[in-house]
Amino acid sequence: MTSSFSIRRMLVALDLSTAARSSLPEALRLATRLHAQAEGLFVEDARLMAICMGEGLPSRHVSWVTGQSETLDSSAMEAGLRAQSAMLSRHVSTTATALRCECSLRIVRGIVAETLVAETDRDDLLVLSRRPGHVGAVLAATVRRVSAPVLILPPGENPGEGRILVLADTVGFVEHGLAAARRFRNDSDRRVELVLSPTVAVTEAERLAQAIGLPVRITVAGDGTDLADCIPSDTGLVIVSPENAALSEARLTRFLENVSTSVLLMNQQPG
Repeated sequence: MTSSFSIRRMLVALDLSTAARSSLPEALRLATRLHAQAEGLFVEDARLMAICMGEGLPSRHVSWVTGQSETLDSSAMEAGLRAQSAMLSRHVSTTATALRCECSLRIVRGIVAETLVAETDRDDLLVLSRRPGHVGAVLAATVRRVSAPVLILPPGENPGEGRILVLADTVGFVEHGLAAARRFRNDSDRRVELVLSPTVAVTEAERLAQAIGLPVRITVAGDGTDLADCIPSDTGLVIVSPENAALSEARLTRFLENVSTSVLLMNQQPG
C-alpha cells in the first residue's frame, strides 16, 4: 500500500507584510487545485500587548496605519490591532471574490509561533510567506514543530508551475514525498525529479515511484552536497523534510534563505 497525501484545509498565516499579502492569491489558487478549504489566520501578538502593559515598550512609535508618530499604550495597541484586522479582512474578501473562491479570516490572540502550531491539524496545510533571502523568527520557530505539512511561499512564486523536486534521505520519505508530488502535479505534465542521498538505494526508489504510478527522473547527490545546489532554475516546488540529515540545526534556515522557489516541508513519515 502506497502513501497518500490529502489536504482538508489550507491555513494561510497572514499579516500586513508585503510578502504575506502578495502570497494570498497564489495560496487561494492552490487551495482550489487541491480541492481544499482555505482559511486565513491572523494572530494578534500577545507578547507585544504584554510589553505594552508595562514591560518596557517605548512610549512612542511610528504607526503603520497613519505613518505618524504617536503615543503607544494599551488602548492605542488595541485600536491598531482592530485596524489591522479590518484591513486584512478586506484584503482576504477582495482577493477571494476576484478569484471566485471562498476564504474567511479568523483572528486569534496569542504568541504567534505557538498559536500557529496549536491551530494546525495534521490534515491541514499551513501556508507561510517569507521575504526573499530572509527567514523570520516566526517561520523558523514554526516549521520544525508543526505536525502538518508547511508550504513556504516567497512573493511572486507559483508552486503550481515548473518542475517538482523531491529531496529524500530515507526510503520512507521517498514514498511520502512522491505522494505529495503526485498530488501537486495532478493531471499536468509537470516534471518530477527525485534527488536521493547516497544512503537510499536507487532500485528501491524506482520501485516506489512505479507503485505510485509517477514518472520520475532519479539522481543521487554526492556526500556533503549542499541541497540548495541541487535545485534547477526551472523548479516550481521543492519537497523536503525538515528532519533531512542535511538540514540539521541552522542549516534548514540557511537552506530556506538560499532557495528562491516554493518549499513544502513535511515530516519524514505521514501522520
